[in-house]
Amino acid sequence: MPPYGEPDWASPGNTSASNNMVTVNTGSSNNNNATGVSSGGGRPEREKTKCWIAALSLLDLGLAAMMAALGLLSLIEMDFKELNDVTEAFLAIYMVVFAVLLAMYEFAWWQPVPSINKTFRKNFGFMYGLKGKGFYLIFIAFLCIGMWKDETTAVKGLDWATGLAWLGAGCGHVFLSCCVPNADTLYKPSTAGLEESQQENVV
Repeated sequence: MPPYGEPDWASPGNTSASNNMVTVNTGSSNNNNATGVSSGGGRPEREKTKCWIAALSLLDLGLAAMMAALGLLSLIEMDFKELNDVTEAFLAIYMVVFAVLLAMYEFAWWQPVPSINKTFRKNFGFMYGLKGKGFYLIFIAFLCIGMWKDETTAVKGLDWATGLAWLGAGCGHVFLSCCVPNADTLYKPSTAGLEESQQENVV
């Protein structure tokens, strides 16, 4: 015991201060370890989610190629002898346009282009989220299925395959957005060109 009036830590033989220091250090190290485990444990899940997002983007490029091929083949097979062929030709042209839009968006996602990004954000802002793009794929999927005809043997099979593939990919986008944690926050759409427009508005 130290003399009366002196603190415990002033006595050379007292070990209470060192014990307190050990306790404090041990507590802080445990907190650091706990923090490291919690932060590191979520990293593989984030990386896995990013891989799924990249895989869906590559799948969208394949879907765009399938739909463009379906639209072009449908146009080639039409003889335009009836009014119904004209309406189906317009439908095939729409399919090619929608496929090109999807492909341009995905290419701009991998390699941002300021002019394309600004145009897409102004006119097709719903594609800049997993849910919006998923519902877009689901909606366009029924265009492919609507192209089915008994007499178009060259397109028969490709229409159903493309329609079901678009429908499945759209459901996959919506499922990833709703059921996978942090999927919406990890999905980073391109912001190329937005900084320039903001600076112009400020000036």
